[in-house]
Order: sequence, then structure tokens, then C-alpha cells
Amino acid sequence: MIPPITNALIADAIQTASMVSAGQAYWLQGRVSALEIDADMALISAEVSGGAARPYEVTILFPDNAGGAVEALIDCSCPVGFDCKHGAAVLFAAQAQQSTAHGASPHLARLAPQVSARPVPLPQPLIQWLAEAQSEVQAAKRSVFDLVYVFAPRALHDGKSKKGKALPAAGEPLAQRLVVIVWLWGQDADGQFGRSQPKWFQPSSYALRDGGLSLGPVDQWLVRRMSNYGGDLDNHGTPKGAAGGDWIEKVIATGRARWRKADGPVLHWGDDQPAHWRWVTLAGGEQRLALDGLAQGQILLATAPPIIVDEETGL
Repeated sequence: MIPPITNALIADAIQTASMVSAGQAYWLQGRVSALEIDADMALISAEVSGGAARPYEVTILFPDNAGGAVEALIDCSCPVGFDCKHGAAVLFAAQAQQSTAHGASPHLARLAPQVSARPVPLPQPLIQWLAEAQSEVQAAKRSVFDLVYVFAPRALHDGKSKKGKALPAAGEPLAQRLVVIVWLWGQDADGQFGRSQPKWFQPSSYALRDGGLSLGPVDQWLVRRMSNYGGDLDNHGTPKGAAGGDWIEKVIATGRARWRKADGPVLHWGDDQPAHWRWVTLAGGEQRLALDGLAQGQILLATAPPIIVDEETGL
């Protein structure tokens, strides 16, 4: 759930008071666009026009702190990266939308800019930039990308066993590493992607980071979190720690998590399964943790917390 966005919340979320003031000015100047508020995901996303040719993408997540202090986690594609003036601008825009839903507040009325009766002509460079931006938007609308997140197991070993198979120890499976890869189904208005028929393909990491793909705000946020530079996945595509576990939960909630291949089974959460950890010794003397209580066809993934995948019924 997204809490009421107050001035105090904005001040706590942004790095400096000057960034708060700059963000408020950006909002009043109409630099915030594509504002989307997803109450179910507790996520706000928008684009903010800054100093770069392309607007910065901002995502704001409100984690469930179980009665604790309200927190806004701000991620931005600008050089600052987080808790910046662009995030402040989006918070002010979301605050205004909340206030509109409940009736305009006196505070927001005092902040409203003075509008001249006669519109001021736009400078020619700005008109040209708007035309180019509109062309990019229209081009993006002509391409439709269906995105899935493919979950696949990889063995935690020295590379001698087969891919996706845990090194055996007395017939007992060991924990395996989870790797997540993004796949896209590409098609344009004519039902084709490029010159070929529609098909699943794996985009390059640069194409995902560049922001040129037509993705929804939730997917933009999840894909940015996949970066191994300050993100929640490492350079192998493996979720890291508790933040990686949170990322896994968010991906599965989208309904687009697939098992092993792009057109594989849809992963979903099942009932918790009781099990017991114990140490096993491998052939070379190395010790690994194993889990008692796994049924036939179940795979243990070394995530935080650990996850058991049933290849027939889902997660």
C-alpha cells in the first residue's frame, strides 16, 4: 500500500533540502510525465525531464515495514542514482494526485504556479525536441514486447558436473544456484519482429539497461534491479542475499516467472514445506549442506531464504 505522501516523507526520502526544492520546481515546471501508481505493488514510476536528452526513469517503492516507519526507496537512472531531485519531483507529483483524489489542499493551492492568460510561444529548439520525443513514443508503440523471467538451476560445484545437475552425494540432491535470464517475445504491428516471424529471443544486457525497449513500469524497475552494478543480481544473473530474495518475490508476483525456458511452466508460490538441514561430505572431501525431506522431482535453490521448486506443480 502506498502511504499518504507528506512533505515530511519527501524531506526524509531525499538526500538534501536543495534537492527537495529543485524537485518541487521540476514538478511545477511540468517535467514529470508517464506517472503511474501501482497500489498493489506499492510502486510509483514516472519519467522526469532533466539535463539529458532522454528523460530520467524514476521508480519509488514503499516496502512493508510491518507497522514501522514509512520508507520510500527511490531509484533513478540519473548519475546520482537514488534519493535525488528527480525522485522528489515524482513524489510531489504523486502527492498532488493523492490530494486531487481527496480534494485539493490549501498547501497545494499556494504552490500552484501563476498561469498567463496568453500562452508563451515555445522556443524552436524545444518544439523540435518535442517532435522528436513524440516520434520516439510512436515508434515504441509500434513494437510490442512480451517479457518473461526464466528461472533455471545451475550446480554449485567446480564445473565438472553437468549443467543444472547438483553433484551427487549418496543419491541425495544438494542446493543449486538460481540463474534468472530475461527473454522477450518480439512482434510489431504486422505480426513480425524485424524480418522474421515472432519468436522468443534473449536481449543483450546493454539493450535492457539502455531503456530503448518498450517495457511497462514494473518491468523497467525489475530489470534495473538486475544490474550487477549496485543491483540485486550478480554478474551470473544470480539473486544476492535478502534483496535478491525480495526481487524474486516481486518477479513471481507478476506472473511472468518461467521455469527453465521462456515457454516453460509458470512459477507460483506453494505451501511452506518442513525440512531439515544437514551436512554431507562429497567425494573429494568437501562438505555441503543438504536438505532432508525433498520429494522426487523437487529441486533446492540456494537463495535467501531457500526455495524448493517442484518441476511438475510449480514453486
